[in-house]
Amino acid sequence: MSLGGLLVTPQQLVVLAGAIAVMLAFAVFFNFTRLGRIMQATADNTKAARLVGIRISRVYLYTFAIGTALAGAAAVLMAPITLLYPDIGFVLFAKSFAAAVLGGLTSIPGAVAGGFLIGLIETLSGGYISTNLQDVSSYIVIMLVLLFLPNGLFGGRALRRV
Repeated sequence: MSLGGLLVTPQQLVVLAGAIAVMLAFAVFFNFTRLGRIMQATADNTKAARLVGIRISRVYLYTFAIGTALAGAAAVLMAPITLLYPDIGFVLFAKSFAAAVLGGLTSIPGAVAGGFLIGLIETLSGGYISTNLQDVSSYIVIMLVLLFLPNGLFGGRALRRV
């Protein structure tokens, strides 16, 4: 299909719709459910969460289960549009980590914006500089962001009260 001069396959549209649905589900989960708030409190300050009666080990169990389900959803979404090989997880991990670092590790909208920017950077570096640089560009982005903007584009400053 041609959308505004861009060639898009139906599988890419399905993946985009699925990714948006998963992101919206996570936004609702973290903002409106009790477990989402408990997970945020535990991630922010484990000792304080334990003091108010939150079972930390149970929160870790739920976090691991949700992370595993998210990895499965990502695999289902990516399988139709990528080549499958045994090491595929590491390449996708590096790109997603670069997106999270660029957008800010504490910001879901930042991670989404970081993902779009990483894709744009990879495409432009492969098209204008060298195709060899395309695979390395996500690592270069991680290094530059950690050097010059450690909180990412959307990451807030952490407040520490003494």
